[in-house]
Amino acid sequence: LITFNVFIALILSVTFLSRTGAGSASIPDRLTEPYVVRFIEEFAAITGGQRTDMDSYALADYFMDHLSKEIRFTTTLRYSIPDQPEEKRTLEMDRATFIGNVMQGQRTIDKHETKVRIEYIDIADDEKSATVLVTNYERGLMPVDDGAGNEVIMPVQGTSYCEQKLSLDENFLIRLDDAICTTDIVFSEGL
Repeated sequence: LITFNVFIALILSVTFLSRTGAGSASIPDRLTEPYVVRFIEEFAAITGGQRTDMDSYALADYFMDHLSKEIRFTTTLRYSIPDQPEEKRTLEMDRATFIGNVMQGQRTIDKHETKVRIEYIDIADDEKSATVLVTNYERGLMPVDDGAGNEVIMPVQGTSYCEQKLSLDENFLIRLDDAICTTDIVFSEGL
């Protein structure tokens, strides 16, 4: 179940941020609200598997550009599977673990849909760092062990609340420095 938790936590609670997108004509030299919003939306699409034009190499390259080397992604994960007690775990991941699990998780969830709501953006006076709070709503179909060793496909819905610390690097790319999330996941019986 630990492996399951890592995959679902990544898919359901990652709503970080990235740069303005492939082929952007210019990258701002300071953080602005529109730049941060574009970053959040693009990163959510990429982590949610909605950028089908990106292969594994492009995904890894993208994350290497936009996750700081020292990033710590922490999520408190609460989930309930029918006929099983609710569970709560805290997961911590570094950059390499995060990248690997996002890529694996994208192959795990089927019919994945996501919606991101930005609650607030607080840009520092120097315009080189920011704190962002987002809520991410997701759903899809996921294989789950039924407790008897059989894999069943179950509908899953998740809501994540994440506070993220961002910074602008020397190349004017937004990097995620820290993310602390709470993720609630609910599985339903039947399709």
